Amino acid sequence: MEEILKQILNELQILIGRIGGLEQGQETMASRLTALEQGQEAMASRLTALEQGQETMASRLTALEQGQKAMASRLTALEQGQEAITSRLTTLEQSLYKLEKGVANVKKDVKKIRTELRFVWEDIKKLDDRLTTQEGELVLLKRLNKV
Repeated sequence: MEEILKQILNELQILIGRIGGLEQGQETMASRLTALEQGQEAMASRLTALEQGQETMASRLTALEQGQKAMASRLTALEQGQEAITSRLTTLEQSLYKLEKGVANVKKDVKKIRTELRFVWEDIKKLDDRLTTQEGELVLLKRLNKV
């Protein structure tokens, strides 16, 4: 019997703790509700400010539309100028193409000259070797003639 009373006491203590938690939760919810009400009031004042801002933006939009019309006419003038530049660019590109072909021909000629120059240097080396050999033979001949 005593055990049953202890269990009942335990359960009552648990229930008391849960009731305390519920009361605290209710207090928290009440403070949150107050905060929400204050937030709603703040939002109402912000909404009024936004509506005033919208009116200001409408007048600014009208000014922008007028500016856009002015820019459209300027754009037309720029497009005409661009057409003139495009035709000049086409002429420049054609000239550049011709110039590139000329440079390619010059590069071929330079490569050919380098190749031929290498052969010339080889011939000069051969001649130098021959002269060196002949000079050596001449020195030997002169020594032989002296002896």
